[in-house]
Amino acid sequence: MEHFEKMLVLSTGHMPNTSPRFGDYRIIKFEHGYVVWVSENWRAAEDWFKRIMAHAYANDCTMILFDSAEAPDEELFPVYEW
Repeated sequence: MEHFEKMLVLSTGHMPNTSPRFGDYRIIKFEHGYVVWVSENWRAAEDWFKRIMAHAYANDCTMILFDSAEAPDEELFPVYEW
């Protein structure tokens, strides 16, 4: 049986700046953004990140990808200009 992981893919435009605080969540920084592992402890997220983490958790995502190649979705989450 195959096992697939769900990933929430967002633009880096949904981050408040180029080096946001993710708190104690497990992350990997790469050239074009970040990968953040979703946690059931989403209530402890930084204010800007709480809604994103809660959305990913509620939708059974394992990871969140912030990628500069993705277009921001202004209807889903706030978009920051930096």
